[in-house]
This record gives sequence, C-alpha cells and structure tokens, in this order.
Amino acid sequence: MDGRHQTQKTVACWKRYTCCYCGCQFRRRVHATMKGTGATLERAEANATDNVVRFLQQHIEQWPCPHCGQFQPEMIGSLRLTWHLLILLASGAWVGALLLDYYGLAPRWLAATLLLALAALLIVAHWWIGKRYPNNYAAANKRRTDFQIKTLELSVDRGPNRKDGDWQFPDSIRLGKWFWRLLIASVLSLLLIGACDAMRLTQDWPVNENWRPEVVGPGDSAWVFLPRTIQSLNGHWTGDANAVLEVVDAPGVFVPIRATTRNDQWGDRIQVSSGASNSTRHLWVRIHVPDDEKLAGKKVRVQMTANVVFPFLEWNQHHFGLRQDVAQHQEEIQLGPTRAGLWFSIAWHAGTVIPFVLLLALQLYFVGRAYRLKRSDGLATVVPCNQPDLDLDQDDELPPPPQKGTSFREERFPRRSSNGDANDNE
Repeated sequence: MDGRHQTQKTVACWKRYTCCYCGCQFRRRVHATMKGTGATLERAEANATDNVVRFLQQHIEQWPCPHCGQFQPEMIGSLRLTWHLLILLASGAWVGALLLDYYGLAPRWLAATLLLALAALLIVAHWWIGKRYPNNYAAANKRRTDFQIKTLELSVDRGPNRKDGDWQFPDSIRLGKWFWRLLIASVLSLLLIGACDAMRLTQDWPVNENWRPEVVGPGDSAWVFLPRTIQSLNGHWTGDANAVLEVVDAPGVFVPIRATTRNDQWGDRIQVSSGASNSTRHLWVRIHVPDDEKLAGKKVRVQMTANVVFPFLEWNQHHFGLRQDVAQHQEEIQLGPTRAGLWFSIAWHAGTVIPFVLLLALQLYFVGRAYRLKRSDGLATVVPCNQPDLDLDQDDELPPPPQKGTSFREERFPRRSSNGDANDNE
C-alpha cells in the first residue's frame, strides 16, 4: 500500500434554484454517494464530500418552478438534447427509402413519397421540441410540484419577484435566425426530389416502368427482374448473362450487347443458423445499350438469357448441393436520347442527397443548440445541510452564507465549534 486512504461517503445537500422566468426561489433535497482518496482518512472523507458537491452541482434533474411551472434552461437543454438525438437517429430511414428504389423493391414514386413524408415528420418534430417542449405543460408541472411540496421533496424559499406578465424568457431557449435559414433551405430543397421527373417531362423522355432506371438511352445501362425465381441457401446465386438487341422497326437484325448479372462467391462452406432453409430470390439481368446515335428514340426488343448456379440445402440439413438453372426473357424498351438514363439518375440522386444534407444540418443545429443550453450556467447552487451525514429524511434549515477566506470544503460545510454549532454569524 502507498499509505493513501480511500473512502465512500453519502452526502445530502440542498439544491437551490432561482427561476429565470418569475424569480421564484425554491430548493429540493438531493444526495449522492461518491468515493474519495487522500493521505489521511479525514482528507479522503473531505475529498469524497467535495466530489459529491461537485457532482450535484453539475447533475441536471427535471424540477419545474413551483410558481410558473417552467423548466430552467439547463433542464430544457437536457430534455431537448435526448429527443433531438433520437430523431436524428430516426432520420437514417432516409437511406432505407432510397434502398427500396435501388433494389427495385418499390417504385420510385413510392420512394419519393416516403422521402417527402419523412422530411415533413423530421421538420415538425424538431420544430415542436425546439419551440414548445417541455414548457408547454406548465399547468401539469405546477400540479406536480404541489404534490412534491406536500411530500417535502420541494420547498419554496422566496416567492416570485415578477408579475405574470413580466416573466423573462431567455433568448437561449428561443429558435434563432439560423433555424429559419436552414428551415427555408431544407423546405425548398425538397423540390429537388422531383427534379428528375421535371427533366423527363420537359425533355419528353419515354418511360420504361419495369426497368431501373426507367429512362434508358444509347450508352446507358439498366437492369430488370426476370420472371423467374430460385430457392437458394442464404440467398446466394451467381451466373452469366448474354443479350441481343433487335430494333422493332428492323426485325431480324440482332445485335449482341453486353449483359451482366449477379456474381456471388460462397466457397466450400456456408454458415447457417439452426433451422435454416432455402430462400426465394428473383433473378435479374443488367444490359448495356450500345452508344450509337442511330438507336436514339428507337423502340428495341431485348432478348436476355441468364445461366445461374446456386447452393441448395439438402433434405438432411447438413450439406448443400449446387443446382443450375437457365432463365430466358424478352423485354421491349423505348429508348430516349443518348445518355438520357445517366442524366435522369444524376438528377434523382442529387435531388435526394441535397435535401438530406440540409436536413442533417438542420438537425445538427438543434442538437448543438440543445447541448449548449444544457451546458449553460444555470441559477442553481448546491448548499450543504448543516450535517453532512444527516438522515436523508430529516429536514434541516439552510446554512448561512459562507465567510470570506474559507476553503473549498469550508465554503460548503462550515466548521463546527466544540458545542456542535456551526461556526457562523447568526
């Protein structure tokens, strides 16, 4: 041992608040248990006591003013920060809506609708929290404090020094000018979600509903689901694809084009959970339209073939085997101008990424504002009870103000004389 002592101490204190709205001064009993170390046992106890007082000074609890029912700024920041962070995490659903379109699980118009609905919910939720929460329940808060006063959890030291119409509302809890700037920019950016459709309509580009993207031109690539499903272990499958293109106006002339499909690797072993089974997967093929100006505006017929291999769980559930399948499909595509599909995809992705970035900036503004509000210097002070080790149910009077020149510990816990009275000036 290095001769240092360690002890644990429970200290009960008063935490006194001065309401920044109405000026009412109230207090409540708080206590905490902390550890302290020191060269002597007395110093270890003193350090433990200082640690408790420091912790209670910084710790934020939600106690509204008994007179006006308003929470203090640091309490508001603590509550708002939690909810702003939760909503920020929920905004990750934005990526989920985009993935629905990317994987062809939902039509693009449905993904756009989900994005607009999510943006509206995010804006309204953050605005409501930043504008009203939690002081929109002042009447209920006052009823709560009435009960706490009756149960001696709360005590009023001094009544309000301002009339109801003269309450002071700190600017720190109000929405600043940056909120309105970011809000306007975020709302206007939502119009970009329809930029790809506006481009398509103004340019009169044709639409192919089964394809992703639905606008295709010479030099573009697009993919489509084949009307064939397989049952594979863990959804694994791989294959080779080929395709030929035939212009509808010139039947009988077939042009081989590049085609690809999924290229998956699973090795000799596949990890599966107990009770695993084969799952259904849709086959798909991606084609690459030749960059030929003569094809612009033409209607073409594409014949696709996919040769696939996939693992299949055998009946004994201990081994898997490989199966092969061949899928053939024919689709017609109305081509647009050269690279029309590329520009359509750029407009769609830019129109969804830019609003998300601005919404993210708006949400980070709320988070940062709530954090600063939580860390603001409130009007609360920790005043120790006359006896540091007093029973938590005992109700003692507040000690007198500290004397000048006292130490950190003496400032909070005045020394006692030999007769047990505090060393103060009554």
